[in-house]
Amino acid sequence: MSSVAQFSKEEKEFIRRVHLLTGYPESQIKKFFEAFLVVFTVDYLDGESTCLPLFGDIQIKYHGDENTPQGRKAKIDLDFQPSNFLVRSIGQIEDEEESDLEAHLKEKLIGLLRQRME
Repeated sequence: MSSVAQFSKEEKEFIRRVHLLTGYPESQIKKFFEAFLVVFTVDYLDGESTCLPLFGDIQIKYHGDENTPQGRKAKIDLDFQPSNFLVRSIGQIEDEEESDLEAHLKEKLIGLLRQRME
C-alpha cells in the first residue's frame, strides 16, 4: 500500500516512540496506521464507529464545511466511548496503584532488555 498522506512531525515522533518501545520497524508501524486509516474510512462511509482495541470506539461525525483562507475545511467531531480496560487502567493510575497497563509495559520493557542483551 503506498502512502496516502505525509506524517506530521508529531506523528513521526509517535511512530519513533512506538518503535523504541516495541522494536518493530518504523516502516511496519507506518503501514499499520495507514491500514488503520482505511478501516476508519470504510467505517465512516458505513456510518459505523471504529473499534480501537484496548481504547474504545470512535465515530466520526461530519457537520458540513467551512471556508477558510486555505480553502474549504470539513467540520467534524468525534464521539468516543472508552473501553472497560481503559477506564479501569486510568482509575488504577489515578488511585496510585500499578495498573494493568503499567504491568504490561514493565513486561514489555523487560522482554526488550532481555532480547537486546542476548
